Order: sequence, then C-alpha cells, then structure tokens
Amino acid sequence: MFGLVFWEEIFDGTGTPNAMNDIPHDLFSGQSFYEVRKARIDQKAALVAQSNVAPFVSAQLRRYGDTWTRIVFDGRDFSYRDVLNSAQVSQFLSTIQPPVFAKIVHRIASNPTENRAGLPDYVAWKDGTVVFVEVKGIREKIRDTQEAWLHWMVAEGIPVKVLRVRGVAEPGIAAPSGTSNIDASEEEDRG
Repeated sequence: MFGLVFWEEIFDGTGTPNAMNDIPHDLFSGQSFYEVRKARIDQKAALVAQSNVAPFVSAQLRRYGDTWTRIVFDGRDFSYRDVLNSAQVSQFLSTIQPPVFAKIVHRIASNPTENRAGLPDYVAWKDGTVVFVEVKGIREKIRDTQEAWLHWMVAEGIPVKVLRVRGVAEPGIAAPSGTSNIDASEEEDRG
C-alpha cells in the first residue's frame, strides 16, 4: 500500500515511471531516498492524515492502478486490486484513524530499505479500535526489524501486541514430525 499511497513521490512527481526503470534507482538507498524527497513525502503524509483513508486509497488505485511497477504489482496468483477492493480491507481503511495510517506509510517512505520489513503480522479491529499483532512461538525471537516496528508503534501510541503461541497435542490428530498444533497461550501488550 506504501507504493500506492506515495505514487507521485516515488516517481518524478507525475506518477509516470522512468522508461528505463520501473522504480527509482535510489529506492533502496536508505535514509537518502527520503532526504531527496522529504518535502513531497511529508506533504503527502500530511494530506493522508487529514483524509478519509478509504476514499483516498480508492482514488489512488483508480488513478495509478494500471501502471506496472515491482512495488505495486499484480502477479499470477495475487492481485493487489482484489485485495484493496475486498470488504475486509475496505472495513479496515474505514476504521483506522487517518493520522495512524499516515504515520505508518510515512515511516516506510522515510526509509524503504529499513522499514519495509518487520511490520506486525496482523491487524485486528473492532468497534473503531485497531490493534496490530505480531505472532511468535513461545521461544521464537523477535527479529530486529520487528522490534524496531514494535518500539516505534509504542512510542507513537499505536496499539500493538505480541501474541505468543505454543504447540499442544490435539487428541486423535498427530502433528507432522517436527511440528505441533497451535494453542494461543500468552499475549504481550506493547501499547
């Protein structure tokens, strides 16, 4: 969704990719990618923070959805258009607060190299409340990129939890060798 939200800033301000390259040559250059585009990215994030997220994303999809790029791509077995047009994503986009959504996409745009990985596994929402959830086994280590997202979300006041699961034997069902059935067992409240 990052690519779709910041489409103009990713390319040359027009939404048209360079004919020789479908993404900027410096997209994964770390912090310098943002420094070159800081004013435009900050301006777009401010606009997103003041927008109704669902119609904003729909408008971006209508405007730029037919332009191919590696970061906004429909593959053989996957269609981002189908996902973005699904009832679940529509409900999520209608529920998440625009400033929260803007902060998340801005963080990715500020350093796509570092921040494109580690976002929590799931997002859950109910009655207007959104929470991000990272799922780990009891002894599974949280990767550095995940830890960075978790700390950032807590600092930004974005609700986030780590859900620890453990394997349990299911009566009458043998788990394949080296695996186990799953039972939710612990929850870490990070925010």
